[in-house]
Amino acid sequence: MSAYFRSSPQYGHQGRGDVNLYKLFTELCVNLLREGGVCGTVIPSGIYSDLGTKDLRELLFQKTQITGLFCFENRKAIFEGVDSRFKFVILTFEKAGHTQAFPAAFMRHDVEELEYFPQQTGLSISVDLVRRLSPDSLSVMEFKSETDVQIAQTMLEFPLLGEKREDTWNLSLTNEFHMTNDSHLFKTSPGPGRLPLYEGKMIWHFDSRYAEPRYWVDEKEARKAILGRGGQDYGQTLDYQRYRFGCRSITGTTNERTMVCSVIPKQVFCGNSLQVSVHDNNELDEQETVFLNAVMSSYCVDYSLRQRVATQMNMFFIYQTPVPRLTASDPRFMPIVTRAARLICTTPEFDELARAVGLKGYQEGATDPAERARLRAELDAMVAHLYGLTEEEFRHILSTFPLVKEEVKAAALEEFRRQANTPLPALPLSTGSGGKKAVVRTPREVKTTTPPKPEPNPATPIDRLEPDEIMCAIRQVFQAQGPLERDEAIKAVARELGYNRTGPRIQEVLDAALRTAVRRGILGNQGGALRLLVRSVEGYQREFLKEQFLSALGGRQWTEREEAIRAFARWMGFARTGRAIEETARSLINGLLREGRLQAEGSRVRRV
Repeated sequence: MSAYFRSSPQYGHQGRGDVNLYKLFTELCVNLLREGGVCGTVIPSGIYSDLGTKDLRELLFQKTQITGLFCFENRKAIFEGVDSRFKFVILTFEKAGHTQAFPAAFMRHDVEELEYFPQQTGLSISVDLVRRLSPDSLSVMEFKSETDVQIAQTMLEFPLLGEKREDTWNLSLTNEFHMTNDSHLFKTSPGPGRLPLYEGKMIWHFDSRYAEPRYWVDEKEARKAILGRGGQDYGQTLDYQRYRFGCRSITGTTNERTMVCSVIPKQVFCGNSLQVSVHDNNELDEQETVFLNAVMSSYCVDYSLRQRVATQMNMFFIYQTPVPRLTASDPRFMPIVTRAARLICTTPEFDELARAVGLKGYQEGATDPAERARLRAELDAMVAHLYGLTEEEFRHILSTFPLVKEEVKAAALEEFRRQANTPLPALPLSTGSGGKKAVVRTPREVKTTTPPKPEPNPATPIDRLEPDEIMCAIRQVFQAQGPLERDEAIKAVARELGYNRTGPRIQEVLDAALRTAVRRGILGNQGGALRLLVRSVEGYQREFLKEQFLSALGGRQWTEREEAIRAFARWMGFARTGRAIEETARSLINGLLREGRLQAEGSRVRRV
């Protein structure tokens, strides 16, 4: 049955994930309606939020006029035998034209409210706002008031975390070990050569010792599993040997907090109930990891996320969160980093991190509960000011956390008022022999066009090569040689780039580049070996190419169309822009302009 539904032309908008009856039913309703026909249906709330229903939302936006989206929880047991927390939606639409805006109401408990919807209850949500807030999934946020809409628009002044940018740091997340599939690696007691396995329940905000570990993993076995079949272990630094940002993947909108995150110490592995950062191109350094953790721990970000999620903090929700990506050159950066570091660095495993941000060591960490409460209030207020919120908006955000103690919320609001008049300075940093002065990094270069690429040669350090230059070399190698084991691929790409030997740094950079090539759809895994997925640009699905084109553009700066086409080609590993690529790219630009995801000004375009 599953194969039939996936191949049937009448169910062409089922998207990713498992076949689901409510998804099939919704598409069938659209297909059966005549022009001007009206449909009303009661279905699970995943229709407006889940990534797997993105294509259905696009169908409804483009081919129908949505006349109502009324969401209610089953708190009053409207449906017997169904969990009280389960959410349903009454969806109504007319098969005519397309949707520019639609009335919506969320988190209702009484179906009698339908009598007053949408005239007296609910609010209007524009499709343009949905596209701006969730460009990759078109998920509809659960706004409950016009204030929610205004706050979302204010926070959108900053780029989404999933947007890859060349001018600052980026975030990529992964799951390291699956708690079921990899359970044969887990030991129930510590021992020589074993490292702890971290789970989501072990962390809280600024606290990586919230609970004790249940399992340990043999380091050698774990390295072999991480590197995969054919992966060569030459002692390279892997992610578990670095400080990482991590967040719980199991959550709930009715919990005290929805986003729970912390900095994960070095020398630990993580189960899939934790999503952890990956070190890749434009990777986070120690200071930026602490900064990211401070922002993601804030009430502002938590408030934004709990309007999207249900019980799973999926990566795509995190990637669609707008976050200020400050670096140490910004005067607002270090005041946040130093306070967050004092909350994080309270135990010996964080001594290196403490020194990296300018403290003498973990002994300068804040362990007194009153001092920790003060620092957290300062951080929450600083992040709220960073987003440019008003006092009324911040008060509204705090009011959406009913399980947080009132004195905690009052302290954050009072600190917000104080900082509005007198911004807090950075905490003093150590300069004596016991610590080192924090290094202030210069801002990464902002690129508005793609500069000419130097011809690779053995004298050019691998770190100075453009990432897209390596992508082109990867495509060239696999077009000529076919499937390769990972270590063979690294050597072949190194030779293509002009390196006769592959030292540790070259291997580390090229290994990361191969993983990036998989994410971009250039390569795929086949029985443990890597292979070229598609030889020409015409072989890719159009929607996938749209996302890659936007990623290739980077930030929201204006770019000449011809330069944008060349950047897209190299992003996908094509060294030259032939007729097929140019025609495809121009078609993508036109489509993205129609969808409102690109803006045009003469011969220039930019992301919206």
